[in-house]
Amino acid sequence: MSDNSARATKAEIVARILTLAGSVFCGFSIKMTFAHSQSELFEAPDYPKGRKHPRYHAYRGGTLALGAVAALNVYAWADARERSGKSFGTAIAAVAAGYFLGWWPPQAFGRLGTPNKTAERVHRAGATLCLSSLVLTHPWFRSARNALGIK
Repeated sequence: MSDNSARATKAEIVARILTLAGSVFCGFSIKMTFAHSQSELFEAPDYPKGRKHPRYHAYRGGTLALGAVAALNVYAWADARERSGKSFGTAIAAVAAGYFLGWWPPQAFGRLGTPNKTAERVHRAGATLCLSSLVLTHPWFRSARNALGIK
């Protein structure tokens, strides 16, 4: 690898900062997910599959969220050549869609949502920062970056 290929562009550096900052907000949400998984108040005493089943799903959700945020960071820190691969780009798009779409459609299409405005702000901040990072680095957005003069 030559010295030039190892250097990150300004857009890549900004994308990494955005991903790290977004990860902090995601971390607050993940921390609360794990807290719910440990709370007896998060149980459903009359649920046919067992009262602790919601806690199990909260724990699973927390571990899946950790994996999604880790994958977003791996992508942000990968060099441009690694990110240009079709498989890697498609996989990170699927991870981002699966993770961030889980935050809003339940509220839009039903009655599931965040418990308060602070939680909603945390989710919006995490999603906005991490998705902005993808706009700066993902090959699917190359033409938009070129149109805006972002290299």
